[in-house]
Amino acid sequence: MTELNREIIENDARKRGLEPLFHDNQPVDIKFENEEHQKAIVLQATPFKDWVATAYNIIIASWTTKPIFKDFDFMLEVVKKEPFATVPYEAYNLTVAVENVTRAILAQVQRHRGLIVHQFGYGELSTRNTDLRQSTIRIPQSVIDNPELAEKYKSSVVSLMNVYAEMIDKYHIPFEEARMIAPLGLETYVVITGNLRVWLEYFKARKQEIAQKEHRILVDKIIAAFEQAEPEMWSLIKEKFNL
Repeated sequence: MTELNREIIENDARKRGLEPLFHDNQPVDIKFENEEHQKAIVLQATPFKDWVATAYNIIIASWTTKPIFKDFDFMLEVVKKEPFATVPYEAYNLTVAVENVTRAILAQVQRHRGLIVHQFGYGELSTRNTDLRQSTIRIPQSVIDNPELAEKYKSSVVSLMNVYAEMIDKYHIPFEEARMIAPLGLETYVVITGNLRVWLEYFKARKQEIAQKEHRILVDKIIAAFEQAEPEMWSLIKEKFNL
């Protein structure tokens, strides 16, 4: 990597209170994990009572000229009885951090246009700014189940990453160009935010049997994190949408 590239990365990292992650001339150390390695954490969600009051007022807007705040239980019952089309799920926002998702699955997530995917710009999260020789790579369980194939899989990936390290150490190729050789199974970290209507459409689409197994596992983990963090909201939508 050129000195200019290094200086830019160092400056950008330190502006954010971070230290750049370089592994100059260190050996490749790749870890392999299956699909269950994915993890989801809810970072932010609209408070349930605030959303119920907002949803109630949007629903009754055709019959009133000012906000009305009734007893919470009454407002909740009105919201529960409304059909999907008229309930303002767009007023509920959910932000989830996803660890150890592969770049292959991330590309699928990004096809859901209503979800905004924020990929952090530092650490093992940005392949443009990070040395990947000490990364974690997905190995599908179907490959693990065949020991002979699993060894070939691992040795091939390590061979690729040795070339990656050589490009950086010997030929001074920038990270952003050397990364082209990295496999789609490279794990990364993303933060995804979107309104609840979009999340519900995403859940239903990616829980179908036709969806990739790894992606179905990811959705199950996001749903489990959502249920744990926001049990009242989850109870409402689970009942309405048979999730």
